[in-house]
Amino acid sequence: MADYLIHYGVKGQAWGKRRWQNTDGSYTPEGRIHYGIGEGTPKGIDDDSGGIKSRIRRIKEKHAENRERYKRGKELDKEQRNLRSEEYTKRLKSSKKYKEITKEIDDLENKHDRTIRDDDDEDTREEKRRLNDRLWNKMQDAEKIEEDIFSKAKEASAKKMIEKYGKEAMSDIDYYNKTSDKRFIATFIGGFAALSALYYMKMNKKH
Repeated sequence: MADYLIHYGVKGQAWGKRRWQNTDGSYTPEGRIHYGIGEGTPKGIDDDSGGIKSRIRRIKEKHAENRERYKRGKELDKEQRNLRSEEYTKRLKSSKKYKEITKEIDDLENKHDRTIRDDDDEDTREEKRRLNDRLWNKMQDAEKIEEDIFSKAKEASAKKMIEKYGKEAMSDIDYYNKTSDKRFIATFIGGFAALSALYYMKMNKKH
């Protein structure tokens, strides 16, 4: 067995000689077909398909499409928020259980205020503790009802949006919200970096 390695390379390969290109950098007929450019473009493919111009054009088209989707999502999100707010207020006002709990909370708060003005003896302190516990429990119950009503209002508003605009509307709203979150994070990080840079510049000037 020979103790050396032989590499034969690619047929016709040489320094400065590129595949599908002439010495002046222009494409050979085979190269034009390979990259889909000009007269060498195969049937059914646009000029410069796969080339840098086509890539730039596709990127611009995608950015324009995303901008339109963001604007559309922003308007739809605003409309859905208004619908959700209206639905939430209507359901909250019509909830008998919520009215009862809020009335109990008001009564307990009034009692609590009266005990504060009383002499601070042992019985009064015990009464305050009992009132605080009852008030806390009732407020927790009210919060649960609010969360449940908000969830139902959200579902109802989404259903109305789908009936009016179709399922794509919710997809556009989701895209808008996700993009807005990313922009906020990027703005926050950029602002923090700028403030940090200013701080270090001032510190360096002092030293």
